[in-house]
Amino acid sequence: MPTTVETTDLAERESPAIIGTEQRDALIALARNGGNVMRTANEIGMPDSTLWDWRDRNRDEYLRLAAEALPKIEAEQIAEWAGITTLANQVTRRGLERSLEQLDAGDDKMPSVTARNSATTGAILYDKRRLAEERPTTIVRSESVESLIRELDRKALAIPDAEVIDAEAVEE
Repeated sequence: MPTTVETTDLAERESPAIIGTEQRDALIALARNGGNVMRTANEIGMPDSTLWDWRDRNRDEYLRLAAEALPKIEAEQIAEWAGITTLANQVTRRGLERSLEQLDAGDDKMPSVTARNSATTGAILYDKRRLAEERPTTIVRSESVESLIRELDRKALAIPDAEVIDAEAVEE
C-alpha cells in the first residue's frame, strides 16, 4: 500500500519542468535517500521501475531538486547524529563510571579487559572530538630512507650481542 511522502517547501514550489507533485515528491524522497532508488521505492510504496523512469526522464529537475534539498538534508542528518552522539556519550560515561566503581570496590572480575576497553573508548572519543573540531586525528611522520637506515643502525647497536643459532626449516 503506498505511503504518503513527506512534502517539503521544495515540493510546493513552481518547478521549471512540467512534472506533477507526486513525481516531484518522489524525486525529493530519492534525493533524501542519496539517489538509492530501491530504498526510496520501498519507502514510498512505488515500483522501482517507475522511479527509475521518472528520474531518467526528469534528470535535470531531479538534479536541481537534489541540489536544493541537500543543505536541508545534511542539516537534518547532522542534528540526528548530534543526538545519537549525545546518547552514546551518556552510555559511555555511565559505563566508565560503573567500571571505575567496580575497580575501586575490587568487584571487577577482569580489570585488564576493563582498562583496555576504557582506553579504547577514550581514544575513539578523543579522535572523534578532534575530527569534529577539524583538527588532525592522525600524526604522520615523514622521513627519508637514509634517516630510517641510520635509526635502524642505531637501534641495532643498542641490542646486546646475542648468540647466533644455526636453524633449518623442515617442511612436513
